[in-house]
Amino acid sequence: MTRNPTERSPGRRLIAAWWPIALALLGVAVLYGTTLREGHAWGGDNAMYVLHARNIVAGQDYAETGYIYNETSARLPRSYPPIFPLLLTPWATAPEVDWAPMKLLTVACLIAALGFLAGAERPQAGRMEGAALVALVGLNPILWDFKDNVLSEFPFLMFLCIALWAAQRSHREAETNPRGNRWGLLLGVFIYLAYGTRSVGALVLPALAAADLFGEGRLERRTWLAALVFVPLAVAQNLALHSEAGHLIYKLSNLQSMLPLENLFIHYPRLFLDFWRSAPPMELLGTTVAIVAFLALAVGLAGRARRRELDVLDWYVLLSLASYLLIRLHDTSPPQRYWIPLFPLFIVQVLRGIRSLELKPSSWGRPLLVPALIGGFCAAALFAFGLQIATLERNSITQSITGPDAQELYGFVRSKTQPDDTLIFFEPRVLALYTGRKTSEFRVGGSREEWMSYAESIDARYWVRPGGLPESYRDSLSMVFANDTFSVFRFNRYH
Repeated sequence: MTRNPTERSPGRRLIAAWWPIALALLGVAVLYGTTLREGHAWGGDNAMYVLHARNIVAGQDYAETGYIYNETSARLPRSYPPIFPLLLTPWATAPEVDWAPMKLLTVACLIAALGFLAGAERPQAGRMEGAALVALVGLNPILWDFKDNVLSEFPFLMFLCIALWAAQRSHREAETNPRGNRWGLLLGVFIYLAYGTRSVGALVLPALAAADLFGEGRLERRTWLAALVFVPLAVAQNLALHSEAGHLIYKLSNLQSMLPLENLFIHYPRLFLDFWRSAPPMELLGTTVAIVAFLALAVGLAGRARRRELDVLDWYVLLSLASYLLIRLHDTSPPQRYWIPLFPLFIVQVLRGIRSLELKPSSWGRPLLVPALIGGFCAAALFAFGLQIATLERNSITQSITGPDAQELYGFVRSKTQPDDTLIFFEPRVLALYTGRKTSEFRVGGSREEWMSYAESIDARYWVRPGGLPESYRDSLSMVFANDTFSVFRFNRYH
């Protein structure tokens, strides 16, 4: 059979469909990979992931990291989910902690996430809109600045986007093969991988169920299959490795009654605006783009709800926003951290909202007008992003856990304290990673009596602080080390 000369081969069709998206992904990868900064900011979550990874490699108790959980504080959880530490295991056994390859891993996760997200949207959006999606997410200043953190947001986003892509594939499989099981079972695995990276990934399953019930009036086969795989894996994780129960109970028991309303009407609008901000003198441009984005998102969401077309992505966003109402978002660092995995989904919803104008029986639906609107929106947003990125720091991280004063502190602790000594520090997990000592923290806002009682209860030998010691403690502790940033005090007594 002779092939029609005008007919493209499968390989050429694939290239034609994907080259703009692939080019955008490559551009984002090069930008992120070549602008990584040396060092790592203080925080401690990164250290905890590496400590978990070391335990996985050594075959030790996953949660025994040297960090002692302070139940009166509960600011820092006892442990974290295991999938991201599992990804870090190739670098966990290195004699020196090297953050650079781990940062490259998280960047690779972001690129993969954008690829799967663009792939999931491409059948409806096309290749140029897919490239616009990649550019709007990848060139966002908050995500670009976040690349220097070895944290779970980008890996979680990757597994979340794979799960959303698999949900779409499983839905298509059901149309052609109603008895097919493969994609439904894989979907359950991907939902678990998202949950095993960040606990909020568990919301993908109820989002899947909500999409089924809202659109079809019944649960599809894929949802039952996904639950059949996800639930046992999630239960096994909670029983064997990591459980959210204790930390979640503490958080909910201390929930302030006005927090949901405060988040909804104060912090949510601020967070949404943060992702669109531009640098002076173009702040108004960023605000305008944010308003247009919100209107497009809201109009598109309302239209899909009216047509009963809300999909798994839409429901996941709604359920996540509902759950975050119960969290003190303004206490996190950076404050946009919880929303970082949501921002790419917001972009999808914004582009869907603009694209929905094609359904209007008016001049708005002219074939070239919607692409022109998407192009104009992208141009304005990317210009605002570029101005903001130009103001961000590109040199080595100044206040770094790898800085000279921090290294001097670690060296003192390793050489002048006993292996079984316990230390109090405001970032206990970092100290545990670099010194191998047991560490804990005081409850923020606690009294002298409460702090000293807690120190005695865990047999703390040293208190590491930035700067000096408050007057009321000087009769109970004595200084044994100091540099320009840190001081170490030995407990002489606890009263």
